Amino acid sequence: DLLIVSSHRLDRESINLGAYTTYFKPSSNSCGFLNKGSIQKANALFKDGDAEEASVMPALYQLKQVRSKFNQVSTYTRCRVSSDLTSPMELQPCTIWTLADQDWTISQEKLASSIFQKIAIKVIRHGQNC
Repeated sequence: DLLIVSSHRLDRESINLGAYTTYFKPSSNSCGFLNKGSIQKANALFKDGDAEEASVMPALYQLKQVRSKFNQVSTYTRCRVSSDLTSPMELQPCTIWTLADQDWTISQEKLASSIFQKIAIKVIRHGQNC
């Protein structure tokens, strides 16, 4: 299984962020290219038994959004990481954890996101003891 959260085509002017990727239709002729530096960083991370985060970026941007079990501490595992090409904050996907940081007008969604941010920060700092 493969979760695509961003794509960048070299043969077209197409950069996509989020669950929808334009022009991405895998076939038997599809090729994937991995960044050598990213592979080296991932290998170093796997070997480090004391690692607490996957990359150096704000904690809320490292949280995955693939489950709805907000009462499970594993929901707040900082495991999202980006390649060097997509690591700038403006290229990060918008999630329930980061929507409050967007420069849009006030909305119910942003208010809900700010509540989830407060919960996530407490869990990251205090674990199950919050």
